[in-house]
Amino acid sequence: MDNEQSLNSQNAEKSSGISLVDILYILRAHILLIVIITLLFAAGGFLYAKNKKPVYTASVPVQFNVQINAVDEYGNPIVDQVASTNYLFAYLDTAVDVCKSGDVLDRANVYYHFYTESGKTLDEFVAELNAAYTDEVKEARAEIPEYEITEELMATYRNKWLNANNIGTTYSSSKDSKETVIYFRLWVKDVSATDAKAMARIYAFAADVALNQFLNFGTATAGLIDLAGVSSGVSVSTNAATKKTVIIAFVLGLIVSLAVVYIIYLIDNTVKSKEQLETLAGANVIAYIEDVAEVK
Repeated sequence: MDNEQSLNSQNAEKSSGISLVDILYILRAHILLIVIITLLFAAGGFLYAKNKKPVYTASVPVQFNVQINAVDEYGNPIVDQVASTNYLFAYLDTAVDVCKSGDVLDRANVYYHFYTESGKTLDEFVAELNAAYTDEVKEARAEIPEYEITEELMATYRNKWLNANNIGTTYSSSKDSKETVIYFRLWVKDVSATDAKAMARIYAFAADVALNQFLNFGTATAGLIDLAGVSSGVSVSTNAATKKTVIIAFVLGLIVSLAVVYIIYLIDNTVKSKEQLETLAGANVIAYIEDVAEVK
């Protein structure tokens, strides 16, 4: 009973704190276990990164042709730069919401269907769309001839290629003493770099048509955004980062191995030192042999 209480007291003492000397002793005693666990985690992270399919993000930068013709409540043109800039950003916020809407996604999926059925290259298809999207069609806010979007088509191809989880639209700005520069970007993610690029360009075109049809604030927004002319400059990046994954797995393995070693230390009730023996025996130790293996 006394020995059991002594062991419990020993474990409580262990849990209350460990000296630096104890830590170094524990690490040295279990260094091989630490190395093995850490390397196993690192190897697992490497294999995971190599076998995981990368996801490609195609980004379409948009050039702005900004012409603010905002008017006040009396119909007079607003010449104040601050007011005009505020009007621009109010429009941009709305444009971002429209680009992410189901109407634009449905339209983009139908256009992508037209592209896959056309037998044309992406450049040829986009050029054909641009040619058919004449000023007359824009001004009438009508559908593009031979590429009409119907409710039936939208329902058929809804979320087939583009959906709310793999598209995005953002903008940022910078301002100097003369002008405000807008950086508008649409992006699409896919497991194929080629398909991501194709979907991003068609998504941009669909957004342009939708913005022209849905957003009509009078002359203030006419020609504010021109996405249809975007055909080059589409950048493609990937989330594949083997080095980063291995580093994360290595650190995680190190943490786990140290936790395992600490648990082993806590549950180990064998006597490791003269002090522990005195605690268990309740008497002073006159002498002891530190390493029995060295005794001949």
